[in-house]
Amino acid sequence: MYWRVFLVCLSLFFAACAVKQENKVAANNSLVVTEETFNTKLLRALAYESVRDFSSASAVFLELYKEYKEPSLLERAFVLAILNNSDKKILDSMNEMAKKYDTANIIKVRISYYVKFADIKNALILLERLIKKDKDFRNYELAGDLYLFSKNLNKALSYYKSANSLLPDQFRPSEALSIKISELEFLLNNKEASKKILKDFIKANNNKCSLLVCARLAMIYANEKNLEGFKDISLELYELSQNPEFLLNVISAYYNFGKKQELYDNISSYLENNSLPIYFILEVMKDSQTANNFANRLYNKTKNTTFLSISAIIEYEDMRKTNTVNEKKLKSIIEKFDKSVNKNSEAHVLNFYGYLLIDHNVNVSKGIELVNLALKAEPKNVYYLDSLAWGYYKQGKCEKALDLMQEALKYDSKNDMINSSEYKEHIKAINSCLGVKD
Repeated sequence: MYWRVFLVCLSLFFAACAVKQENKVAANNSLVVTEETFNTKLLRALAYESVRDFSSASAVFLELYKEYKEPSLLERAFVLAILNNSDKKILDSMNEMAKKYDTANIIKVRISYYVKFADIKNALILLERLIKKDKDFRNYELAGDLYLFSKNLNKALSYYKSANSLLPDQFRPSEALSIKISELEFLLNNKEASKKILKDFIKANNNKCSLLVCARLAMIYANEKNLEGFKDISLELYELSQNPEFLLNVISAYYNFGKKQELYDNISSYLENNSLPIYFILEVMKDSQTANNFANRLYNKTKNTTFLSISAIIEYEDMRKTNTVNEKKLKSIIEKFDKSVNKNSEAHVLNFYGYLLIDHNVNVSKGIELVNLALKAEPKNVYYLDSLAWGYYKQGKCEKALDLMQEALKYDSKNDMINSSEYKEHIKAINSCLGVKD
């Protein structure tokens, strides 16, 4: 809040004026001594403050206040004591001293004091007095915050609206106030008003969204089951942030509403350089057909071979899960991999195709070459090491295979590989090859 700025500021002008007024009745020699004493103490207090020794600085400012009765010195002492988290007895004493002053700055410090100890009632009493003196929008916003803390939603909303109406041009539009007003309107069941304040923000912001405002608006559209509104805002959020989570939100919404064709039509252009949503459909939605359809359509549209590799992976995994492995399907999958895989392919694709060639005895040597390429990118990947070991086993190099399996175990920190059925099958075969009994 802006009013906390004064917690670290003090006008030396007022302090100097106080000293001069005090010394008008003093003799010349006495005046010199008094001013030097004041200046020395003041410099000492400022020195303490500059090294963030707020406790010592506060004590010196308080000493100066008691001597010269200048409110700005008490204000500074009180502020520093609050910043220092001083003992409550010290703060209580300063609050009592401050009660005799009715300046805006003193009132702000006292509000801070009451807020610090969660005395919202007294903080609000002072804040209402401050607002009569100072119509700054931030005072109204603070009042809204305190009424919200007190669970008085209607009062909080009223003050937030007043704050919003008082915004100077340089602070318009206010993202924070727009969201606060929207949330309260929503909680008070004023759904249209909740949306309007956010739309007003976007309009005032040169028709540009912000992450928080659009996320809030997306939540409202989701609550209303307004699929088109949710889609438009989520895609705008994706464009703002490049965070794929917003694309995944659109996919989830359209998929759950059974609108697969509309889903592809709406987001295909966003997928051309982003394969993650296809994996999302495959792994989260558990829909290999839709995921494969996306991959194939995007490959046909873009000729990006990454999508052809993804299609081949989906088809192979689907074939294994449904236990429908046959030569014709396997040949079609291998043709897709041959068209799409090269030395620059992603490591997981290189390993996947390499392992397929090894496991099905299609071309073990080529499979080993592909897995080695994957290991260049990720030398400690336990699954790639397992694939390579399986390749050497297929070539009858069982000792080399065992060494690789033992090396893989060094990197299997979560025991994911050692607990997998494939590892157990592989290590059993390799040990058997070496004449080692289980």
